Amino acid sequence: KELARKVSIAAALKAQSLRVLSVNSKGKEAEKSRFNGKKIEKLKITFNLASNPITKLENKTIFVRVLDADGAIVSDEAAGSGKFTQDGKEMVYTAKQVVTYSNNNQAVDVFYSRGGVAYKPGKYTIELYSEGFAIGTGGFEVK
Repeated sequence: KELARKVSIAAALKAQSLRVLSVNSKGKEAEKSRFNGKKIEKLKITFNLASNPITKLENKTIFVRVLDADGAIVSDEAAGSGKFTQDGKEMVYTAKQVVTYSNNNQAVDVFYSRGGVAYKPGKYTIELYSEGFAIGTGGFEVK
């Protein structure tokens, strides 16, 4: 049982090089240290899944949580947000992406369109989860 738990931990995905880009209404992408909240039409969260020979080559669901400066989850069920279970607790996610893991440091892009609501100023945190593990974090700032 203990060995199975250790193998499961070792096989967990790891997200690296997490970057956040703003996509405006014309589809133009911008990567900045601080974004204008009114001009963000979509968020593009991009990262690489590290190679791991122990991880099974299969479809993996990655949950993305975006937390605003107050710690509230940025979510909209009409835009694909929902709930998942992590460590026995139900958590809200902002967006999810199913990827076929290929063990080659593959790039993953996750888009989130919030609709017509502007992002509030402050520092935002991004958390990534898959298969019951936190696999990466990042952030961005809105002026």
